[in-house]
Amino acid sequence: MIFTISARGKKLRQPIFDYLARNYANIPIAQIDSVFGFVEKSTLYGGRHFIRPELSDQDICQLYDVGIGLRIPFSNHYVEREEYENNRLFLQKYHRKGNSIIAHRDELVEWIRQDFPEYQIEASVIKKY
Repeated sequence: MIFTISARGKKLRQPIFDYLARNYANIPIAQIDSVFGFVEKSTLYGGRHFIRPELSDQDICQLYDVGIGLRIPFSNHYVEREEYENNRLFLQKYHRKGNSIIAHRDELVEWIRQDFPEYQIEASVIKKY
């Protein structure tokens, strides 16, 4: 069985593996496919308001070292092309195989697929067809 783990509520200074051991002790690291949470400010996030990062650059590197990817919740309902362009550096920073974007807007999905093909794209659970 493979799991995606939430880092919501993780303190930025708390090491990621300490957080996982305290909150998900029953899940072996080898069974964690990805972790999601805020990494830095972006207007493309949806749902919860960004208050502060939950995952540091060091956390991300440590996750990568053991084969765990980052899931980025970009489920904002309203996205314009200019806003997407303003987030290109963010997208470029985390663009790698094993990372994924959770998206709501079809236009955003098209732009990301065209410019950042290594991301796996997943539909947000709030997506309505």
